[in-house]
Amino acid sequence: MKRVISSLSFIFIFILISFVTGFASNQRWMIKPVIETTRSTVTFRNLLMTQRALDAFSPEVLNQTLFHVKNPGKTRFTREEVRNKLRSLFPVGSSPSLRVPPGGILINRIYRIKKERIAQAFRETFHSHFRRLGKIYLNELKISGDTKIPDPSYRIVPCPPVRFQKAMRIKMKIKGNGWERTLFVRGKISIIANVLVAKKSIEKGEKIGPENTALIEQDTTQIHRPYLSNLRDCEGLVAKRTIPEGRIISPESLTPPILVRRGEVVTIQVQTPNILITTLGLAKQEGRRGDMIRVENIQSRKMIYAKVISKHLVTVEF
Repeated sequence: MKRVISSLSFIFIFILISFVTGFASNQRWMIKPVIETTRSTVTFRNLLMTQRALDAFSPEVLNQTLFHVKNPGKTRFTREEVRNKLRSLFPVGSSPSLRVPPGGILINRIYRIKKERIAQAFRETFHSHFRRLGKIYLNELKISGDTKIPDPSYRIVPCPPVRFQKAMRIKMKIKGNGWERTLFVRGKISIIANVLVAKKSIEKGEKIGPENTALIEQDTTQIHRPYLSNLRDCEGLVAKRTIPEGRIISPESLTPPILVRRGEVVTIQVQTPNILITTLGLAKQEGRRGDMIRVENIQSRKMIYAKVISKHLVTVEF
């Protein structure tokens, strides 16, 4: 008895699979009743309802143009008109099983603001305000607002950004003949600029110059501390601490060189409106250009405060 039931079950499953396979092979592909498009042409691809229907036809057939819609707005094509168009696409005897809606199809041609024009306006706005920062690149553009417009003629008026941010949001006015739209455009910005890095390890107190630094292009939006973009900003400076090879050189890592060291003999200039007096002194502190340090006058043994001017030279002003 079990063997009979097993055999009947097998037969039933076989019949069911055959039925489903036969149904799938004779499936009628659905055509959309309403098609919304921004183009003046409608292809066979635009008519098909499902992805499965799209997969059933070759790209050459899918890209064939069936309808031309010159004027914006809604244009209805009857069931017979649709069938005639399909007959022109498929030769006699090779027409697939297509289910055309009883009311035909309604093609609604609309105009939309082009994303390419918005992206271009976004880029131009940034270039005009932040060109000094480097080469500007726009990524991940997102548009908020209604991009549908009544006619194809329009101009874009961006509101300039107040300050630079990696993720920028700009308000844009879209103006046409008697109409206006407001869009909010968000984009991620990359700025590629020259960044000064250590070409080799720079020791503490070592002078910064072309022999130990190099300029390389980097995305400066990924740098989270101050950086230098040219060697001129480092003229006369030394490393405040050891800078490893390849490290970005920041202003905080540099300092003016020590011009006067503690215990050194220095020349003291005493400047008055009518006379300049020089004498020798003994530095009691180290100092850089512009620092005020304690200096002992060797002749009088008096302690004074003097301003460091250059190597081994300090001045006292009255």
